[in-house]
Amino acid sequence: MKKYLILIFVFTSSFAAWSQDTTIVRKDLGFSITFPGSPIYTINPGGEFNEEVHTYLYKTSLSEYDSNLAYSVINFVIIDTMNILKQAEVIDSALHEGARKAAKGLNGQIIEENRITIDSFPGNETKIDFRNGFAIIHSKMFLVESKMYLLQVIYPTENKGNRDIDKFFNSFRLLP
Repeated sequence: MKKYLILIFVFTSSFAAWSQDTTIVRKDLGFSITFPGSPIYTINPGGEFNEEVHTYLYKTSLSEYDSNLAYSVINFVIIDTMNILKQAEVIDSALHEGARKAAKGLNGQIIEENRITIDSFPGNETKIDFRNGFAIIHSKMFLVESKMYLLQVIYPTENKGNRDIDKFFNSFRLLP
């Protein structure tokens, strides 16, 4: 099962503080999450293995309010591989392979990778060194039945471990 997810982020300036939180609630997509400002929402056509790709992207400027560059959540439904994805070892392999391909596509290197769960669903947490120390792409990917969720925070390498990263990731909730 080979999937290619190419993410292109354009870093532009927009000033916002976490005091301007925007909570996105998408019952139709099965999640809610809080951004530090108002994200841009896009829908892109699906590919060979998935339906439409729903993306929320919030780009920030480095400021006293936020030391990260961008926040995103990407959601899509996998349409033709669900029988095979019910096998735990296949899911684990697919999540790892997705992280490896993302790093390669960005000319980056995986510097940390861990298996995680959300509400007992499997996931993968990855940190990718982007442009030899320019930034870290910190992502969490979850497979929930036929839905894939990819959460990302991009931040300058020197800002690793800042509390806004956890605030964003911890705000993510699965909805019935």
